[in-house]
Amino acid sequence: MWEPVKVSDISVADNPEFIQQVIADYQLAESPRIEKLNRYYSGKHDILNRTMEDRTKPNNKIVHPFGTYITNTVNGYFMGAPVTYTSDDETLMATIRDILQRNDESHINAQHSKQASVAGWSAELVYMNENNDIRFAQLDTKDLVLIYDDSIDPEIIGAVRFYASKDYVSGEIANHAELYTKEEVVYYLEDKDGFYEADRKQHYFKDVPVVVYRNNVELIGDWERLIPLFDAYDNAVSDHSNMLEYFSDCYLVLTGLTAEPEDIIAMKENRVMLLGENGKAEFLVKEADVQTLETYKVRLERDIHKFAQVADMQAEGFTSDLSGIAIRYKLMALEQLAVTKERFFKKALQKRIKLITNILNTKGQSFNYTDIALHFERNLPVNLAEKITSVKELFGIVSEQTLLSQLPFVDNVQAEMERKKAESELSNDYATLGE
Repeated sequence: MWEPVKVSDISVADNPEFIQQVIADYQLAESPRIEKLNRYYSGKHDILNRTMEDRTKPNNKIVHPFGTYITNTVNGYFMGAPVTYTSDDETLMATIRDILQRNDESHINAQHSKQASVAGWSAELVYMNENNDIRFAQLDTKDLVLIYDDSIDPEIIGAVRFYASKDYVSGEIANHAELYTKEEVVYYLEDKDGFYEADRKQHYFKDVPVVVYRNNVELIGDWERLIPLFDAYDNAVSDHSNMLEYFSDCYLVLTGLTAEPEDIIAMKENRVMLLGENGKAEFLVKEADVQTLETYKVRLERDIHKFAQVADMQAEGFTSDLSGIAIRYKLMALEQLAVTKERFFKKALQKRIKLITNILNTKGQSFNYTDIALHFERNLPVNLAEKITSVKELFGIVSEQTLLSQLPFVDNVQAEMERKKAESELSNDYATLGE
């Protein structure tokens, strides 16, 4: 497992030799791990590379993409319903909402949730484009090194993004690196002697403009520990398929008959056998222990779902007539997983909003990013009538803004409150005219 880079001060990292070394270490330790996890998510399991010493035997390579199922289920449950934002500061809320919509925030959030489920973490860069618009985009974590301070509670003080570009005219490939600190971006290029500083530019985010979406404390994927179980299941099913295929073309045993090769050919063509008095013809068949294999497969599959904390939605017990409480009980393990994800995801989204408000404040605003509240909603089948009844029962106990945020069909709480206010004012005007 890759150990995070820690330094006493970012100035220690601000030199080409350091950049060269951390990139080399990262490409050796962490990048292959992330590539393997992405490969398994795509269904490219190790069994696809399996070879047989005897090339005449069947070599089926059957992949069971459990990782894809687990990640898609977790991601759909946790981030299928978009995060909602509320604030008493209407100007701040309107500004933030516009920026989030321009960046297709809900889609990027879902991509972060998916990548964190696969590889243990995801990251994004917040930046200003050529039109001075605030943008944020997901980064490829296999090409990103995070740098922390060496305090008791380490905080990110830098990030190194490295990539290659190709000149399609000359065919030359150039290696680049970018160091993001709290004040500036330092650009490096590589020549025959290693990296050298090519440029540096100041930014105004007042923090490292890289947001890290952690999946958990350990920075591991939801099914990373289960890959041996995936491989065992692939091997079991593939080997059984090999056995069936190998013995489907059985040996014909002829007892009491001596035949030359041309006689065998003639029997195949004429479909006639001439056997002696005690002659006998039968196929040599190997009985397969199907029940033992099925028991083994069931055990593997059960262990995969148990340790992934993701229920098998096709299993007995999952029916369309389950109550909301029954569904939540069956998804209790998944909910515990989602609770952990939510804590880290909320922290990351708060930093994103902080970076955005820092830029807005340099343009004359005085926003406070903590004035925005985040609300997460699990993506579950909803009994709408039941939900509305529960919201009605809370009327007068909690604020109208909180009540509206609980309704699944209200995407924009602030806009809904404004529409309700406008309708109320219009009703009052009609009442006044009527008098």
